[in-house]
Amino acid sequence: MVQEQTSQPQLDIRKYLGIIAQSRFLALGLFLLTLSVVSWGSFFMKNIYEAKSLVLMERAQVLTPLLRGMAVDSRSEALLRTIRKNMLSRNIIEQVIKKVDLDAEVENDAQYERLIESMQKIVSIRVQGNDLFEVSYRGDDPKVVRDVVNALVNTYIEANVGSARGETYKAIDFIQEQIMVYKERLDESDRLLRQFKEKNPGILSINEGALLERIRRLKAQLSESELTLKGHIREKESLESQLKGEEPLAVTLVSRGGGGLSSLERRISEAKTRLNMLLAQYTYRHPEVVKLKREIEELEKTLKNGGEVEDDAPENQEVGINPIYQQIRERLSEAQTNIDLLTSRNAELKNMIEKDEKILKSIPREQEELTRLTRGREVYQNMYDTLMSRLESARVSKAMEEADKGESFRVMDPAIMPVRPVKPNRVMFILLGFALGIAVGIGVPIGLDMLTPTFRDVKTVEEALEVHVIGIVPAMQLGPEFSKNRRRWIAFSGFSTVYVIAVLVVLVREFVFQSTGKFILF
Repeated sequence: MVQEQTSQPQLDIRKYLGIIAQSRFLALGLFLLTLSVVSWGSFFMKNIYEAKSLVLMERAQVLTPLLRGMAVDSRSEALLRTIRKNMLSRNIIEQVIKKVDLDAEVENDAQYERLIESMQKIVSIRVQGNDLFEVSYRGDDPKVVRDVVNALVNTYIEANVGSARGETYKAIDFIQEQIMVYKERLDESDRLLRQFKEKNPGILSINEGALLERIRRLKAQLSESELTLKGHIREKESLESQLKGEEPLAVTLVSRGGGGLSSLERRISEAKTRLNMLLAQYTYRHPEVVKLKREIEELEKTLKNGGEVEDDAPENQEVGINPIYQQIRERLSEAQTNIDLLTSRNAELKNMIEKDEKILKSIPREQEELTRLTRGREVYQNMYDTLMSRLESARVSKAMEEADKGESFRVMDPAIMPVRPVKPNRVMFILLGFALGIAVGIGVPIGLDMLTPTFRDVKTVEEALEVHVIGIVPAMQLGPEFSKNRRRWIAFSGFSTVYVIAVLVVLVREFVFQSTGKFILF
């Protein structure tokens, strides 16, 4: 089994070699035809040349380290990332077209627009490192591609230097305008903060914890005072109840011995005692008080005139003040006084508590307002300080730009007129011609044989027709015909060999030209 598997490929290779040998004229002819079409076809293609220019963004070797953080870096790495966008802008492309006279053959606006779009697509800009970028352009005229690259680089450098200075001047004007705006905002913030502090002078010194402790202490005093007040009220009610069971006056028995007071004097004394008792309860305007005072005045007037008033009282009785009643009245008056004092004190404590609680409730709101005003002022102050710092940096940058001491573009390698084209790659086309020629020269005869199958050995006939082959009649060529075919093959193969050598010579010549830019003269 292994022997059959290894012998089968050998038979197939021999079969294909036999097919190629029988169709050797066709195979070799197709090889040469394909090689010629691909190889020589590349020489009919238009040559495309490429010009390049290398540009360096120079930084000041001394000033830049010294002024780092003071001056604004107007040509930083961010600028390198936007070089392509700026260099391929319509304005710069139009200037380059006019400088190189690329619009000499343009007849209408549509062609002019296509020319601009074509240049924007063809121009290539590659950043190399942080400070280098390469500009390249391709075209069929080596002189034109060189002029386009040089004009593009020079135009961009001129425009960029001018725009950098213009941006610095604009930045200074803008920063100065913003400084004025934030100066006004800062002054307004100071005014509002000052008004708030004047309106709330104690808000900064109030300790919320101490205020809470004060409220707690006042409430404790109020509770204690209210309890005391309730005790005095109950005492007053008890005294009033006792007072209702006592009479203001008391009758006492006296003897009518000589040297005693007269009946008129005794009545005046008793009237004054009743007056004092009434004044303890009423004011001088009370009707009873007024009536009793009038009676006393009449009795005193009568006594003064030496008259005598009939005494209706029994000779052995005398009316006087009840001492128990008087004592109760004094305690009741004292209790009322205490009640009035405690009521006034409780009202004062409540007023103080209410005031402190109002202040306590307003503290968060006022502190929030104070925080908002303070934070706003800090923001404006920080922005104002930042703008002042940026203004000084911009002024230093302006001085650097005017003195041309900052960064600048320098052309390291200007574009030169290219000698050898970058397209087409004829070495690649010739090698491709060889590969395709071999593939076509081998593939076509085998493909034709598959399309028109023939029996080439006895085994194939027996397997296909299921018959036993008795004998084989070989194909014979006569001497003159064989010699003629042989001479034709030798001539054709000799021509093919010379032709292939010529193509190889051209391949070497093109390879050397692409590598060194020099032609080899044979």
